[in-house]
This record gives sequence, C-alpha cells and structure tokens, in this order.
Amino acid sequence: MKNLRRFAGSGCPAAYVLMALAAAGMLVSFSLSGSPDRLASFVWAVGLNTAEGFQRPWTLVTYPLLGMEPVGTLFIIMGLYFFAIPIERAWGTVRFVGFTFASTVFTGVLASAACSLFGNPKVIGSMALLTGYCVVAWAVRNPRARVLLYFAIPVGARWIGWAVAVITVMAYSYSAPIQAPFYALPFAGVWAYASGRLRVPERARRAAKEGDYEGISWEKRRQAEDERRRLKELFERSWGSDDDEPGSASK
Repeated sequence: MKNLRRFAGSGCPAAYVLMALAAAGMLVSFSLSGSPDRLASFVWAVGLNTAEGFQRPWTLVTYPLLGMEPVGTLFIIMGLYFFAIPIERAWGTVRFVGFTFASTVFTGVLASAACSLFGNPKVIGSMALLTGYCVVAWAVRNPRARVLLYFAIPVGARWIGWAVAVITVMAYSYSAPIQAPFYALPFAGVWAYASGRLRVPERARRAAKEGDYEGISWEKRRQAEDERRRLKELFERSWGSDDDEPGSASK
C-alpha cells in the first residue's frame, strides 16, 4: 500500500503506466509469436485495421496496446521516460490522460477516414505515435532546450520535434503519400494545444486563495499543504495552552 501511494504521488503515474503497457504488449506479442493464428487473433482484437476502424470502434482506443519488437519497444519506453514524464508533471495527470486519450482517438479516426477515402488499408499498433506526440509537445514547451544526440551532438528541441513529426508522417503514409495530411493533422493539433493556441474547456476551478500554489508542481503543492497542517496544529496547541493558564477567563 505504501508503494502504491508513493507511485500515485510520483507526479507521473500515467506515464509509468504507459511504459508498463508498452512492455506488456511486447511480451504478449512475443509469447504469441510461435503461433501465427493466435498472434493474428491478438492483432485483430487490439490493433487498428484502418479499413475496419469504424466497424470496430474499440480499436480506435486499443491500438497503442499492440506490442512492437523488443528494440522498438525499448525506444518507445525511453521516449516516454524522457518526454512523457515532464509533460505529465507540467500538466498534471488528469490533463495528460485526456491528452493521450484524445490524440489516440483523433489519430484513429483520421487514419480510418483516410483509408475510406483513398484506400490502402493497414494495421496500426504500438505506442510509437503517442510517443511522437509527447516528444512534439515537450519540444513546443521547451523550444530552447538542448538534446545530446548520440550523447555528444547538441540539437535544439524544436528541431527534434520537427524531425519526429516529419519522419512519423512519412513512415505512416509511405505507400500512400496522399494520406500524409491525415497523419500530419494530429501533430498540428498537438502543437496548437501545447503552445496554448488551442484551448479545451475545463471545469471551473476553485477560486485560488492567497498562498495557493496554483499551477506549480505537485511536490510544491504537497509541501504547502504540509506547512498549512503544521501551522494549524501549532495554532491549536497555542490556543489550548492559553486557555489553561491560571486566571484565564471562562466563557
């Protein structure tokens, strides 16, 4: 139970869950790889066949669970670790989960629509697209940051974001370039949302009081709450000791 509370209080539980699901998908695919029929059934049940996306709408959500080969999964987990975690800590878990869900469904709908209009059906799976969205969102929020490519070559974050977006769009529309705009639209949406140009209506928040750490990290909010609790306990002890002093008036 203590480990569960520590995990929930890490500030990025959803990112860790995504990494675990990517690893689990790879292990399931690996365990079924010796039986082509079982592997095909798993791909059919979870992956998004763009020719049948609207007939099997659950696959618009489940396709990231389809595992990749071990090397691809390793890069996905590394991408989620380095880019999804800071995004979740900056936005909060609820907003991050909404972002991942909306981008996943939006991509699935556009991919299915592209297939309906232009043909060229394909099966989409894994968290590669979702990882790419996290990289672009991080790059938009941190355009001046530097990333050491191959641990030696410094590259600006904005160029990392552009490279990931362009390479991903080309990879998913390689055999049908006319579909490229459908795969580019989600990246444009991520850019607009991460830069603040696209705002999603949110529930009205409690009016901020003086001293609240609104919009600051979870750790600072927790420290603020601990400080408030200590001050409250100190005040209550001081009030009680004053009442017990000799000569204090009783009401």
